[in-house]
Amino acid sequence: MEPAASIPPQKARGADLVGVLSDTIAILEAATGHHTTIHNDKSLPEVFHKAAHGLFRVSELLQLIETHPQDALDASESCNKKARLSEEMFREVSQAPETLRFQYYRAAVRRRGRESMVEVLASGMMDDVCSLAGDGALNEVTKSQAEGLRALIEELAAMEPSVPDDRARYTFANYGPGNQFNAPGGTQNNNMGSGNQFPGATFSGAVHFGSGSC
Repeated sequence: MEPAASIPPQKARGADLVGVLSDTIAILEAATGHHTTIHNDKSLPEVFHKAAHGLFRVSELLQLIETHPQDALDASESCNKKARLSEEMFREVSQAPETLRFQYYRAAVRRRGRESMVEVLASGMMDDVCSLAGDGALNEVTKSQAEGLRALIEELAAMEPSVPDDRARYTFANYGPGNQFNAPGGTQNNNMGSGNQFPGATFSGAVHFGSGSC
């Protein structure tokens, strides 16, 4: 029996890269397809729709990179993971009742964390493909596309997040003549009289208060 021919590691990685790129492109096409059914929904934030456009742009550039495979498997796998989560998010929103789409999206983000917001995923993928596009001769072929993606990353970063930050924000206003005490989540020690106050103090001996005490 003849020994099986071994595949050079570089060729194996190249084949893996092409497979990952093809899979990522298919996932992104599915995600943008989900968005097509809801692209006119005004109840969803503007940045949500802008992120979908970002996914489309990522898919375009990946198709070009696919024809010039580079040794950049790590970046392509990172992009693939984000693409899968993006597809899940857009699918979940597109399948939700029309009047509850944003609520479903917000719930999905809360379950998975803020890194699952579609604009965060889109920006991450655009950054991944920009690094893929920066290798060797491919850099000249994709320079303008990569510059466009970087501009879109900045545009997304400047927009309001698709899901507001739920971390507590406190606003205090006192419209009357009385005192106001602000200590959300903390301990208040309020002295409303003229005497002394010693918050947190511990006395081990006798304590004398008076004008002549020392």
